[in-house]
Amino acid sequence: MFANNKETEQQIVEYYNNELTMYGTDIKVFWNSTESQLSRFEVLSQIGDLNQHSLLDAGCGFADYYFYLEQQGIKLTGYTGIDINPKFIEIARSRLAGKNIELIAQSVLAFNTEDSWDYVVGSGLFAIDMPDWEEVFKKQLRHFINWRELAQVLIS
Repeated sequence: MFANNKETEQQIVEYYNNELTMYGTDIKVFWNSTESQLSRFEVLSQIGDLNQHSLLDAGCGFADYYFYLEQQGIKLTGYTGIDINPKFIEIARSRLAGKNIELIAQSVLAFNTEDSWDYVVGSGLFAIDMPDWEEVFKKQLRHFINWRELAQVLIS
């Protein structure tokens, strides 16, 4: 998450690798329950009419939000998922094999692109305690805004 703090990034990756070891690909790696995840996805989906629009999912994990949208009948024109944890991206890639999507293993703040999306969401980016979270939140928000032209941005 922090482009200038490799130690903190590594601690975040290690934390989630431990969760992955304990829970496998169960929802408990990220959320307390399926209900809490679905509630968050419902809120994220209120950002606007996602159908036939592009989406950047920052902190995508296993790309569960993509599957949620698909189950809701929402057809995206493009989906990009980014996560700091390469293991999560590997799992997402195996689950989404054959889909026309982009998955990137990288810190959100280190991700630089000229691409833009209609919608940018970041859910659970601050689910664990981290130093200077308020400053990081501000940096991430500025970064997210740079990734879109006329898009909506929602961080939950």
